[in-house]
Parts: sequence; structure tokens; C-alpha cells
Amino acid sequence: LGLSVVATEHPAAALRVLKRLAPLCAGQLTSAYLTLGYKDGVLIREEYEACLAAGTFPYHRAQLINASVVAGCALAKMAWDHDPEIRVRRNALLILSGCGSVEQADSALHLALDSADFCGGPGVSVVVAGFECVAGRSGNPNHISRLLIRLESNPFLAATDREVLQRIRKQYLPGY
Repeated sequence: LGLSVVATEHPAAALRVLKRLAPLCAGQLTSAYLTLGYKDGVLIREEYEACLAAGTFPYHRAQLINASVVAGCALAKMAWDHDPEIRVRRNALLILSGCGSVEQADSALHLALDSADFCGGPGVSVVVAGFECVAGRSGNPNHISRLLIRLESNPFLAATDREVLQRIRKQYLPGY
């Protein structure tokens, strides 16, 4: 439904429909939002800023951040710095980890580990996924080691997250 609306409607009209569907369809509209982001990145940014300022539509904001990846990291950085909604911040952290500068992503990952929202459950898995992106782009053993030590000491890591960390250690820090 979402993709057909984006394909046939004017971007602003499609965005209004997606906004109404977002709480009902949760993660099932990602491709529609990404397509809309490709069509009109300015509209995505303006809509996100308006919803953030009003403090409304958290599911919609989370999807808007996903859509912003098409246009770059600036909107994800804004969401990371200013959005109080955890699902929006998780999406922003993943985008920053993949397309932000290594220093920016490294800083955001350390801040995430200082936050109770990212210390356990799905939050820490997002940090591990972001770390995996940064480790591959960084190549700096010092950056990798600092984050790896912090993550490995987290008692709430799932077994699958620990496996990812072991793989990162073997791949990027073979002598440790």
C-alpha cells in the first residue's frame, strides 16, 4: 500500500497518507519512506523538523529518519542530538554509524553506551550493529578497542551480540 501511494501521489500527499499509516504498520513502510526520501529529501527534512518541534508522531519520525539516509546524515545527526523518542534515536544511531564520519559515529556510540536506553535489550543490539559498521570503516585499532572493551563488559548483551563482538575482535584486533 505504502509504495503504491508514493508511486502515484504527489510527494506531499503521499507523506500525509504515510503519516496516518505509520502507527498502524510500524516497520512495514520503510521502503515507501525510502522511496519518498529519494523523491523529495527536502520534504522529509521539513516534515521531520515540524513533527519534532510539535513532539508528535514518533513512529512517523522514526521512518522519516530512515528516509533521510538517501539525502545524507545531517537529519540523522539532528535526530540523535535532539529527539527524545528512543526508536527515532536508534534509527539515527544506525544511520550515523553507516554514513557519518568515523569520529562522529564513534562519539555517538560512546554516548549511547552512557545512556540507560541503550544499555540493554534492543538498544544495546543497535549499538553493536552500529559498532560493526564503524569498525569496518575505521580500521583504527584504538577506536575499535575502546568501544569493544565497553561493549564486552555489558552484562545485558545477547549471545548473538557477543558473537558479533568476537568476530570484530578476530578481524580487526587479531593480536589481542
